[in-house]
Amino acid sequence: MRDIEKGSSQGVFDDVSIEEAERFFNSKSKGDALEFCFDCFIRLLQIGQQLKTELDIEPSIMTLTDKDIRSATYTDEYGNVVQLEKDPKTGKLQEI
Repeated sequence: MRDIEKGSSQGVFDDVSIEEAERFFNSKSKGDALEFCFDCFIRLLQIGQQLKTELDIEPSIMTLTDKDIRSATYTDEYGNVVQLEKDPKTGKLQEI
């Protein structure tokens, strides 16, 4: 977490101690988290561009609709993990 505070967006988090997490979350500046997200976004764009160049593929826009989703998991505003799965009979997503 100290690396992110210093501007790094490299690597994956290992196990973080409770003390380190509390120190990080209680810091006054949260700007580094936004910069980290932006750096990740830029890196994904660079990877996509490299794939286009290396594989000679042409990018295209794809619109996902409800019929394309087989299952989904999200966390609601209360911290509950909600899992959805497509019902084979109705084709609609239902909570499981």
